[in-house]
Amino acid sequence: MQLQVQYLRALAAFAVFYYHIAANLKNSGNDYVPAIYEVGSAGVDLFFVISGYIMAKIIWEKPFNAKNFVNSRIWRIVPLYWSATLFVFFIAAVAPDLLSSTTADIGQLIHSLFFIPNGANPLSSTPTLVIGWTLNYEMFFYALIVICVGLFRDKSLALTATLLCLIALIGQLIHFKNGYMQFYTDLIILEFAFGIAVFHIVRVQGKSLPSYLAYTVLITSLTIMQLTTMAEINNHRVLTWGLPAAFALYAGLSAMNFNSRLFKKLGDWSYEIYLLHVFIIAGGMKLILPYLNGLNIANPIKIAIFTTILAVILIIASAITNSIFAYLVPRLRNISSK
Repeated sequence: MQLQVQYLRALAAFAVFYYHIAANLKNSGNDYVPAIYEVGSAGVDLFFVISGYIMAKIIWEKPFNAKNFVNSRIWRIVPLYWSATLFVFFIAAVAPDLLSSTTADIGQLIHSLFFIPNGANPLSSTPTLVIGWTLNYEMFFYALIVICVGLFRDKSLALTATLLCLIALIGQLIHFKNGYMQFYTDLIILEFAFGIAVFHIVRVQGKSLPSYLAYTVLITSLTIMQLTTMAEINNHRVLTWGLPAAFALYAGLSAMNFNSRLFKKLGDWSYEIYLLHVFIIAGGMKLILPYLNGLNIANPIKIAIFTTILAVILIIASAITNSIFAYLVPRLRNISSK
């Protein structure tokens, strides 16, 4: 995978991490949260745009085999997600006081394990592992790819992008009351189409942007995301976060033209960072923050220390988890194929 894409995946993962730190701090009554943390929720939008770009690149550059594609996506996503989901369910069952709202709901668990949104709760998948709602969209996107490429040889993903736009348009015109339909027709699915478009623009363009222009577009895009967040203009995130994320990806492919082993590793571990960060934050809020609150230090310094400690723990935990699953998954695949 391109280094620039890995760097941007790391950025997206840590953006979500900082957003959830901010949310937890606010819920705990903390009166100081850096404003820049708030825009971290847009890391999800950047993830979706990057996903569209990566899928377009893979489908365009390699022969497509539906079975191999499905297997690769399942083995990439399912093992860690199921492990994390079952762990949360176990905690909810044996020690519910450790969780704020998650319950050991069998129906919710089944929905979660099969990447199905909770239709009883419109506009929210509410999986057992709450952040799993994004993976429900990812799996939906992959299903469209299998249909469009497998049946209609949509090598460019133009048909896939068109379907995404059509589904989103139908959702805007009909205003479904059914929770499942509301979820799948949400405008956020357009962000996968944005990523597909970025790939083909870059492909046709054939060369990188000049550095000054690339950095200007990248910084401007990130600034727009921050300003719309601070102004609480987020009713249409696909416009305030999705489009700027697409421009950030487009510019970042040219601007982030450097070699960093650390950033590459963080990109490699971005999936683990995304799934594990909620556990690290929850532990930090119960074990680390109370200790820091007892120290006579200014709030901004305390939050900086707290964030740094959690980031280090998260990186270490993600690296270890990545190594464990890198060892286990190929062996499980071999066993399942026999």
